[in-house]
Amino acid sequence: MVRSDARLTTMGAYGRILAGRQPRPIGVRTPVVRAREPLRGTVADPTGRFDRRAFWPLPHETVDVPGDRFTVLEEHSETTVTAVREWIDAARPVRGIRAAQGLHRVHRVHRVHREEERMSVQVVVVTGAASGIGRATAELFADRGARVVAVDVAREGLEKLSAIHGVVPLVGDVSTEETNTAMVDLAVREFGRLDAVVLNAGISGAGPLESPGAIDRFDRILAVNVRGTALGIRASLPALRAAGGGSIVATSSVSGLGGDPVTWAYNAAKAAVINLVRGAAIDYAVENIRVNAIAPGGTATAMTAGVLSHPTLGPAVTGRIPQRRWADPREQAEVIWFLTSPAASYVTGVTIPVDGGLSANNGILLPPAFPGDAPR
Repeated sequence: MVRSDARLTTMGAYGRILAGRQPRPIGVRTPVVRAREPLRGTVADPTGRFDRRAFWPLPHETVDVPGDRFTVLEEHSETTVTAVREWIDAARPVRGIRAAQGLHRVHRVHRVHREEERMSVQVVVVTGAASGIGRATAELFADRGARVVAVDVAREGLEKLSAIHGVVPLVGDVSTEETNTAMVDLAVREFGRLDAVVLNAGISGAGPLESPGAIDRFDRILAVNVRGTALGIRASLPALRAAGGGSIVATSSVSGLGGDPVTWAYNAAKAAVINLVRGAAIDYAVENIRVNAIAPGGTATAMTAGVLSHPTLGPAVTGRIPQRRWADPREQAEVIWFLTSPAASYVTGVTIPVDGGLSANNGILLPPAFPGDAPR
């Protein structure tokens, strides 16, 4: 927006500061627009009696504006001045045409979301927490100040995790409704709320479809991986609603994005998780409940130790990964953290492959395409 000299004159010294014609005085806090009174000339203020004016907020004072909440930071750098200059142009109600238009939504401002302020006290349930990605996730959340309820069938692993990180353990099978109800009730009883649920518990299994016991194995894999995810979502909804919304993250796999030899049951289960997440995300987005998934590639866990240590299979699998290595479980946990954070507030219904580039390859030519072509 281009201001006229006349308007800058009426705005005085502050107008010259906004226009960049005068250095901002040291020690003077940047004014922001108060957005608590009604708009001039609107139904809420038909006579124009109330007029928003600039005010000087105290450090860290919260400012309410339509559609969002911001916290004014104590550090008032020149970047802050520039940001305020930009959004005041969009947000300042003035006499005349724009007074009737209302405040434009503020998109960029030097701010800290209130949700970020309470991330350190986030309450989260993590299933499959005794080992692998689940353990890394529980550790990461606990290390960052979250209150964690850790769920697994492996009592010993949970006890070790609890002793080191202070999580609240719950031994149970996620394929049962009782365990899913109990884990949510435990979080609410211990900490008063529930903000996020990480549905990570899963099992694998391989074997030809025609092998003995194949269908029993299929049923068990789907019971833990798919039924457990569905039960976890359903059980967590009332507590997340009571908290005003929250985040659910499920663990799928790159095996849900494509097929693998003799792991058809695991492929089917992890593909089902992806579409389960999509459907739940659509159903509950209006309630501010986000549902997402990660699709880990090769990750160094107890579940994959046999493949990783195999003299021929391990190098063969590693050779298909563009980054030429397997993930550390904490790398998966970091993406889960992101999906539960305010940084992902507009992300729902997605599955993020965390696979070192594995799913980017169409499989016709494996990396490197030809001998000697690997980047140096």
